[in-house]
Amino acid sequence: MHLDDEELKIPEPDAGFEARIWARVSRGIEAEARPQRRWTWFAVPALAAAALVVAFLAGRVTKAPDGVTAIAYLPQEQLLRAATVEHLDRTKIVLIETSNGRATRARAEELISSNRLLRRSATQAGQLQTAELLEEVERMLVEIARSPETMSREEATALQARIREQGLLFRVRLLEHEQKQGKELAEE
Repeated sequence: MHLDDEELKIPEPDAGFEARIWARVSRGIEAEARPQRRWTWFAVPALAAAALVVAFLAGRVTKAPDGVTAIAYLPQEQLLRAATVEHLDRTKIVLIETSNGRATRARAEELISSNRLLRRSATQAGQLQTAELLEEVERMLVEIARSPETMSREEATALQARIREQGLLFRVRLLEHEQKQGKELAEE
């Protein structure tokens, strides 16, 4: 079946057709031209604040505060006491290992510089008995650090005897306990 152009007549639109179509199109154009960002002035700062809160909470939950953070808020006297207690604990381990005949040269070497610093700080803070004990501890740490790699049985026994004779391990434990309690080494 074949249709001619005459059979396919498209009717002429009525007089208001163009006005109706233009009204519909112009409403769509105006809607697209108007910014739809009424919420962005509030959303961007709110999202930034939410991200900060989430980051803060994630940091608090995932990482426990370390000793350095906790110590940073202490007054100077408490800071010295905390550092002394930690140092004495490590020194006690070196003295015990030496008394038991184990080689601890490297650990003793590490403790010498911190012992000197703590001794000076104790002297400046007026904690003279603590400074005196730290001086004795320093002498023993130097002796342990400078000992030969492989000590003879006699040398090891002599070193262990000096630690016992001086009562160094007992005195370190006593000072550590008193520092934990917040006291200066008691007068003898």
